[in-house]
Amino acid sequence: IDSRKDHLADLRDRMQEHAEDVFQQRDIQFHMQEEGIDLRQKIPVEIRQNLYFIYKEAINNISKHSNATQVNVLIKADGKNFTMRIQDNGMISGERPRQKSSQGIENMEMRARRLGATLDIRQQGGYTIHLKMKNF
Repeated sequence: IDSRKDHLADLRDRMQEHAEDVFQQRDIQFHMQEEGIDLRQKIPVEIRQNLYFIYKEAINNISKHSNATQVNVLIKADGKNFTMRIQDNGMISGERPRQKSSQGIENMEMRARRLGATLDIRQQGGYTIHLKMKNF
């Protein structure tokens, strides 16, 4: 992650670019929405890296395992809190093939702990990954 690109806008752009690259190959529609975000806000490198790698792991998992056709991402700041929600419309959990390893989810959980964030992963009508932490 380029230390010269330390604003929230830079992180958002990189996130959008990664998702578009991955999903274009699989014909998955992607939409990113922002609420209450100051894109000029600087983000410390450690926060930027952990947020990006949680996001990247989620996007890659959706692409490989979900059979989704639609993915929606919300990044939101409301006062003291920052939220990132990644939601797909893939197969419900009972229809999903068993994964050989949950290392990706374990890595996301480890990175969330580093951020002091809560990470909730639900499987109802697709995956929803919801990260909530103190605003930076």
